[in-house]
Amino acid sequence: MKRALCWLFGVICLAVVPLGAVTARAAEWESAPARYSAEYRSDIEVGTETKTVYYDTKKIDEYVNTYETPTFTCALDGSCVVEAGGNVIAYYDRLYDELIPGYRHQMIWGQFSYGSQNQAINDMFTELSGLMDWHVGVTVDGFQEGMDAYVSGKGRTFECEKATGAMYNTNLYYLKEKLREDKLAVVFCSDFALTPLGGIQKGDGYETISYLLYKAYHAMVVYGYYDVNYYLDGNFVGQDTYLYCGTGFTDKKALMNIDDYSTIEDIYIVNIV
Repeated sequence: MKRALCWLFGVICLAVVPLGAVTARAAEWESAPARYSAEYRSDIEVGTETKTVYYDTKKIDEYVNTYETPTFTCALDGSCVVEAGGNVIAYYDRLYDELIPGYRHQMIWGQFSYGSQNQAINDMFTELSGLMDWHVGVTVDGFQEGMDAYVSGKGRTFECEKATGAMYNTNLYYLKEKLREDKLAVVFCSDFALTPLGGIQKGDGYETISYLLYKAYHAMVVYGYYDVNYYLDGNFVGQDTYLYCGTGFTDKKALMNIDDYSTIEDIYIVNIV
């Protein structure tokens, strides 16, 4: 009913706004920097895909950050960029406790844990959303400016290095190098594919891989990679490259396939010192 009413009012508005104004507004919309959120421009679209790869040997290059990434959530709609930035801050709070006053990670039976989300985390998200100029999402510039303002306000320095390049719009070798140094990255996509952890099913001489395909503007934290080359009878038959991501969805962590189904608009190595 709500969607029907919105459609009805949209028709009424178009009837009274001059065509030139509508055209100018559309051109302005298209030329404006993208605000990353599932709600930007249209509702998120989700599909599925399954792929089977036959092989007899494979070579794997994999790295997963020991501390992975926190997966705290921001209550605002369209807040994936705020959420990604906030989880980057919580990750580096391991080293600099002043980043989030009132929050501390935990050691439970000798195991590291980011612990439960508390009011201090909520307050951090609220402050960060204002600094990033959140409004139906956040631009890449808003992300950088907001992170810099928040971190500098806590007496630290935010470092943000562009890691785009020729391979799937990613400088993959440089990205891998920095992830192995236990830095995080933030990826900005206009569409993307996620494979649940455990979503690669191994059989006798084959693997079946399940993908959830999303068509939406979205940002995620990257904390590792999984790169696999497949061979059959000594011949190369395929490669899959994945990034370990904090998704911001119900399945909080997943593999993002970057060589078949995803469009990376920007990716940045992020650090706090």
